[in-house]
Amino acid sequence: MKRLLLTTLVAAACAGQLAYAATPVTSARSTDLPERVEARQATELMNRAVTFLQRAGADVAMPIFNTKGGPFTDGELYVFVVRKDGVITADASEPTALVGRNAKDLTDAGGRPFIRNMLEGAAKSGEGQVEFEWLNRVDNRVELKHLNYRLVGDYVVSVGYYIPHGTAEQAKALLERAVDALRRDGPGRAFTQFNNPNGAFVKDDLYVFVIGTEDGIFYSSPMSPGYVGTNASELRDAAGKPIIREMMEAAKEKGGGTIDYVWRNPVSNRVENKHTLFQRVDRWVLGVGYYTR
Repeated sequence: MKRLLLTTLVAAACAGQLAYAATPVTSARSTDLPERVEARQATELMNRAVTFLQRAGADVAMPIFNTKGGPFTDGELYVFVVRKDGVITADASEPTALVGRNAKDLTDAGGRPFIRNMLEGAAKSGEGQVEFEWLNRVDNRVELKHLNYRLVGDYVVSVGYYIPHGTAEQAKALLERAVDALRRDGPGRAFTQFNNPNGAFVKDDLYVFVIGTEDGIFYSSPMSPGYVGTNASELRDAAGKPIIREMMEAAKEKGGGTIDYVWRNPVSNRVENKHTLFQRVDRWVLGVGYYTR
């Protein structure tokens, strides 16, 4: 009877994983931003892991959570479990590296004791989120990671995801491609492509915006489509800096340049420092900025 119950639980977990893996792509709205899709997937995976742990118990759940490529992993997403005393009991990304180790004092690349913060938050509220900087093994870069967690008995179950973050090199390459597209295809076709939030000119938190030099009108703003058709001349950043006016003056005088300011990141939904590269093409200024943390 016990073996039948265990088989049923594992089968349910595997079946749930298959359904889960297929659902995000088909259910996500076409306008969903990368971080929002990842956040939803991470929450769904964590919820399944919590339910499985509650039903199957730790002795059954932990070996399954520790299965690399198993039913509780999905691409970059995987279940990570820490006991209340700080000992890691599940880590499907590298089961042999950290499992069994007391990581209460483990710090991230910025020196933050994120495990301790998670344990304290779980003890106080039962669930929450922490952010930390960690090596993304997919692109081999240290990136900001967001971790959702929930307390289940003596264990804190969590699933983390990396917040997409474009680089200076990627921003430069995207601007060059946009300039080529405008010169080659003309404003009609190019601006349609630029304004497509799921198109080739939007990558993670990088996107192309276009402002007319003569009228100050937004012609492209894929992450804030309400700006398109409005006058940008007096637009200021979160610190009050007249960024468009400065950008237009530099574009008219030098043909392009760079500018630093603070702006809302559409992916993380936070105001962050931004460095934007811009270039004038005929009567338009094209810009691509990347966020710096």
